[in-house]
Amino acid sequence: TQFFNTTITRMGPKIVLTSALGMKVECDNMHGLCTVDMSGHYFAKTGGLFGTYNYEPLDDFTTSSNKNSTDVLEFANSWSDKCVGTNTASSFVQQENTKEYTACAAMFKDESSP
Repeated sequence: TQFFNTTITRMGPKIVLTSALGMKVECDNMHGLCTVDMSGHYFAKTGGLFGTYNYEPLDDFTTSSNKNSTDVLEFANSWSDKCVGTNTASSFVQQENTKEYTACAAMFKDESSP
């Protein structure tokens, strides 16, 4: 299934989200494990729990205020306390007789889905 620049596929117990912008998230539901892969496009452009993605481990725990930390709790809290912007998620009532519902159900409810 494709949604704008993102493709979602299911392979047995794994669900894979692939972005045309070079990001891939793969979740293995059987083992409760998710992995994230990013293309070089994101090199030195990430922060927070992704680290700085610049091959320099000394600054991976850079806080949201650009302070290098050695305390994992301080690091994590600095990012969780600094969320900015507006939540653009919307609530909706699930309508089972729509083509969108049918497509999602075929991908995610049926364990033998493509």
